[in-house]
Amino acid sequence: MPKFDNAQVLDITMDELPKNIKEIVQQACDQFQHKCLMSFSKNKSNRVFQKQLLPRVLLPHQTNYTEEDAQRMAELVYKAMRETMTNHHSAFLNTFHAIMVNTSGPTADKYFEEAIGPMQGPTLFHVPKH
Repeated sequence: MPKFDNAQVLDITMDELPKNIKEIVQQACDQFQHKCLMSFSKNKSNRVFQKQLLPRVLLPHQTNYTEEDAQRMAELVYKAMRETMTNHHSAFLNTFHAIMVNTSGPTADKYFEEAIGPMQGPTLFHVPKH
């Protein structure tokens, strides 16, 4: 989408839009209105109440999370990876070994077994043989 200088762009109204674009905008408005109405409900006595916050409109350059949210998500992913590598390291290494042998051929297994010994223990999944 091209960049515009907002000081040089004039706002328009719905009446100024061509019919085909007006229909697209109206459809988007109807969808947003439906999403807004989903934030409300009524109880058995027909009293309307708000059950959640109204949806936010995000422009293409905006995000729905803060820098703190991104940092927290990164910490959670790193923690999960660290626990996985700690708790399942032998199965992961055995699986990685099987993938490398399948990719590189049996000579890779020969050198590995000479240096480390034969592969023992579980794998996370069985590598298909080609």
